[in-house]
Amino acid sequence: MKTSTKLILGFFGILIFLLLVADISIWASYKKGNNNTDWVDKMGKRMRGPERPEEKLNEISVQPFKVLVVFNEDTEKFRTNPKQKEGNYQFQEYYMEINSSDKPLIECIGYSPKHKQSGDTLFLWLNNEHIVTLKTPGIQEIRSSYSRVAIGDINVDSLTITNTEYCGNIIRDAKIKNLVINGSEKNDLQIQEGAQIGSADITMKKGGELELFNVVFEKHKITVDSLDRLDLQGRSLNMLTSIK
Repeated sequence: MKTSTKLILGFFGILIFLLLVADISIWASYKKGNNNTDWVDKMGKRMRGPERPEEKLNEISVQPFKVLVVFNEDTEKFRTNPKQKEGNYQFQEYYMEINSSDKPLIECIGYSPKHKQSGDTLFLWLNNEHIVTLKTPGIQEIRSSYSRVAIGDINVDSLTITNTEYCGNIIRDAKIKNLVINGSEKNDLQIQEGAQIGSADITMKKGGELELFNVVFEKHKITVDSLDRLDLQGRSLNMLTSIK
């Protein structure tokens, strides 16, 4: 028998012997009632790192407002600085939420966003690490700069949204009699089935994405320019010939 063959057989023999010893040791430990759960728990905690204390919900009362001006400086820096886009850096953008409430309120977990008020205008600064919810009994205008705003269960007669580039809007189950959206380049707009919108005047520029999920408007004017994506579903397909 060749020397190399002997070495291979010897190696496998030692390996089998060690596996047998380990199996006997584990079985003996199990019979004594030690199933190694403590060790597994300790290793799990080491891999997860130190436990973080539960973050509380911050609620910030604000005065009633009609106009919301929202900024996201993190997104602006990333979009306008070419060096930020190098490598495999994954950029995450969160939508802020706007919902109906009797009293105007800013909510955020573990964070208090920068804000100020001037007359009937609320200025709000977002970041890309926390989700902010704004509760309000009513709103008439949203001016968005590099921000993403999701509109929930508000009920208003008129709402005007003006966006800079790289903004996004989701309209879920809002009731809006007259909606005007003045979009810019690289804007995303999604209107979901639960939304009830009477009249819609929507303008979107180059590189945008428009999604209408089974919604129709009594009156509408939709003007788009070189969309990257157009998704019309259900009843929304009937408006296809009116989109220019």
